[in-house]
Amino acid sequence: MEDAAKHPTDFVRRYMALGLRTVGDMGVVIVMPVVLFSCLGKHLDRQHGTWPWLTILGFVIAAVISSVIIRLRAKTYAAAYQAIIDDEKKAAKRPPL
Repeated sequence: MEDAAKHPTDFVRRYMALGLRTVGDMGVVIVMPVVLFSCLGKHLDRQHGTWPWLTILGFVIAAVISSVIIRLRAKTYAAAYQAIIDDEKKAAKRPPL
């Protein structure tokens, strides 16, 4: 039993890799547009004297962009997760050597 904990199976590794990839990717998808559009909004607010309206608009645009990208990527990751489940089921059906 301890060997299984020290040496995870291929499927456990695949689940963990997918989870880490998902977390990292989603973090970037959320942070990058917010930082980019908020900074752009702040810069434009300073130029045009419209503080804080363009910063708020930049944040809202970033939120919408992030939402769309997250939705698309979630579908991709759901398909990858399902592929791991399907492979695991196929492996369980194979007779042992």
